[in-house]
Amino acid sequence: MVLPVCLSLHNAEFQGLWPLRTKEEADEVCRAFNLSKDICTKYVQFGNVFNLLHAAASFISHHQKSVGVAGVSDKYGKRSWARYPALWTLKTIDSLPNPDPTDIEALDAAPRNMKDVTVDEAAEAQRPEDKRKTQEWAGLHQDPKAQLFVFVGRWSLQKGVDLIADVFTTILEKRSDVQLVAVGPVVDLYGRFAAAKLARLMELHPGRVFSKPEFTALPPFIFSGGDFALIPSRDEPFGLVAVEFGRKGALGVGSRLGGLGLMPGWWFPVESDSTAHMHSQFAKTIKAALKSTNEERAVLRARSALQRFPVLEWRSRMENIAPALY
Repeated sequence: MVLPVCLSLHNAEFQGLWPLRTKEEADEVCRAFNLSKDICTKYVQFGNVFNLLHAAASFISHHQKSVGVAGVSDKYGKRSWARYPALWTLKTIDSLPNPDPTDIEALDAAPRNMKDVTVDEAAEAQRPEDKRKTQEWAGLHQDPKAQLFVFVGRWSLQKGVDLIADVFTTILEKRSDVQLVAVGPVVDLYGRFAAAKLARLMELHPGRVFSKPEFTALPPFIFSGGDFALIPSRDEPFGLVAVEFGRKGALGVGSRLGGLGLMPGWWFPVESDSTAHMHSQFAKTIKAALKSTNEERAVLRARSALQRFPVLEWRSRMENIAPALY
């Protein structure tokens, strides 16, 4: 009996790899996963590597005619198929955009007109106090007119934290009203180098930069106290952080990848993942965000609050994919 399998592609970059360069390595890995060598060779082995992503793709390709694989945004499935050879046994990858798990209300009868939004005056009135609390929590100068940028996430090449450290070196020198908060765990060398640069920026600009390169429980006002949320990802499957910040009032500034472009903000297209290109695009996008007026930002925040990723829509799309498995 062959059980139906579904594969949801989120971070396809992390594929579960072990080397199979020698017979001894192959025997050790097969024992660890309780697999016969025949099964490993048929489904799992990709070149001289034990590849769990390839295992799922080859199983679904062989037994389900490539049905049952989806990316977590409209674009991510296609991007993953083009980018990762381990998936090339599949004929196609569907799209199943992630929902916001808190959005469990009924679907809208008609699409909302985002041009016709009303600014939430109560939320706008609360923002200065949330900014003050954020500045106090981070040890920054309590300046209501400061342009406060926030980065929360893994400090890695994928998340582009190195771009933040590089680009803000110049921005902090040229704009005395800019403040930066960066929080999250270091997971690779790019994150480690960024942490060293940001530590130096804290010394050069006391009261304007807060860097904490470790996993940190965040108070809720961090999400609503910042003016902008930095998301310069080189690869972003969906971008739930943009939804979390956008709903609370911090507008996204970053790369148009995954589902990020669906949230109001300032997004740049990634035409190349070279550092020079990403630097240039990111810096231009930050400058565009800084030029926006308070009125423009208030309207974007109002639109962000209305942006939906309903669970019911996700479930409906999943059910449209699932029947083909049976």
